Amino acid sequence: MTLKTKSTLLLVLITAIWGATFPLMKEVVDHMPPMMFVAIRFLSASILSFAILAMIPGQNLKISRREWSAGFTLGGLNFIGYCTQAIGMQSTTASNAGFISGLSVVFVPLIYRFQGQPMSIFSWIGVTLSFTGVALLSLTDTLEINPGDLWICACAVGFAFQIIQTGILSTKNSPMKLAAVQLVICGGMAAVFSLVFENPLQSTIVYTPAVWGSLAFCAIFGTSFAYIVQMTMQKHTSAPHAALIYSFEPVFAVFFAFILLGEVLSVRAWIGASLMMLALFVTDLGPILFKKKLPEALDAEF
Repeated sequence: MTLKTKSTLLLVLITAIWGATFPLMKEVVDHMPPMMFVAIRFLSASILSFAILAMIPGQNLKISRREWSAGFTLGGLNFIGYCTQAIGMQSTTASNAGFISGLSVVFVPLIYRFQGQPMSIFSWIGVTLSFTGVALLSLTDTLEINPGDLWICACAVGFAFQIIQTGILSTKNSPMKLAAVQLVICGGMAAVFSLVFENPLQSTIVYTPAVWGSLAFCAIFGTSFAYIVQMTMQKHTSAPHAALIYSFEPVFAVFFAFILLGEVLSVRAWIGASLMMLALFVTDLGPILFKKKLPEALDAEF
């Protein structure tokens, strides 16, 4: 098996893991304050990541000021993304959260456009399809949008900025150290906000094996393991190929939400979800299929 094939299989694996974390997060935030969940998840993952770094032969564990600065930027954006996602999941389904979170891929070129850079026709089509899909997925029969879905939209914007900054900062710093630092920054920020706004020490929290098991999976596999695999394996494949793999995260989210939570989408929601998946494919693959240069915004995505 070639290194490229191994990297592809591992990227598919972490995409499936990310999809599985949505119903597991739903299980946790139904019993635990959302920012407390993010704090425990990321601080635990950061401890594990630093332990793995320490076991790598010849690895220099000293983190430079530049790496701390870059990690603070990425960790802060991760904090925005994951906390708004956890808050939103208190009042929406895991399936909806999976699809709407995937809009970060579409928001990347849109952010670049607001910064004065050109946006390809494929990106415009993707934005149009995705927002139509969100409307079908989120609007009720009385044309009211689910507040939880709005929080998840905010999460997708936060992840889009994180994607852009990752493309800029990962080339100037150690990917492994950068992954570990942003985990501890994100977890630390979430811990501070949880203490201030959620008063977790006095919260009535249901500690069940299911809650702890879901939290452990999200921290170990969905965060520490996934970040390390992404940082080390993605360099062996192209950005468009990686983008195509990551586009299947919402599909895995719906699959695991059905298996673990029994969630079933309505016909209208399926149409909306299909439009959102089409938006991801048009944005990622349109320039490739029509043999046009991939927009710089998407190339910086990973």
